[in-house]
Amino acid sequence: MPVHITLDAFPTGIALTTPMPGDDALVSVKEYISSEDGNDFISHLEGIWSYFGRLLGHQRIMPSQVDHFLAVIGPNKEATLFCNELRQRGIMRPKRAITDGEVVLRDDIATIEALSFQDADGNPIEIPPEYGVVLILSVGWRKCLYYDFDVLRPEAPRGANPIQVMLQLT
Repeated sequence: MPVHITLDAFPTGIALTTPMPGDDALVSVKEYISSEDGNDFISHLEGIWSYFGRLLGHQRIMPSQVDHFLAVIGPNKEATLFCNELRQRGIMRPKRAITDGEVVLRDDIATIEALSFQDADGNPIEIPPEYGVVLILSVGWRKCLYYDFDVLRPEAPRGANPIQVMLQLT
């Protein structure tokens, strides 16, 4: 079952530096990172999970048990969290011609064009453009993390991915 909560404050991003109070901090507010990125990926994932994992309430899930996770964060601080209950549907571009009923192998896929999600009951999950998002996906032993908190900052200029900003810590 998805968890519906109201956040005390918006998540801002992942700190990329360790500043002292009053110093500027480099913070990533929007990024895609994967297990191919080594320790940077682990630190991002641990930061995200230390915040969102505790919000699951009675659904305490160990980090190693997370196959996929989606947090949809509204501009009103209301969030919906899905952990290990998403149905994923991808539209892929094949590398070669494929006929109806044929088995498609991983090597047959050139790229993923689009990815959509449904809840456990098959209802589509919409993510409006003004909503923040956190997405963790797994394929075998590999994982990826995508987050976008930039849309939750109304003063933020819109730019390319990834986005890093300097924030003043008080």
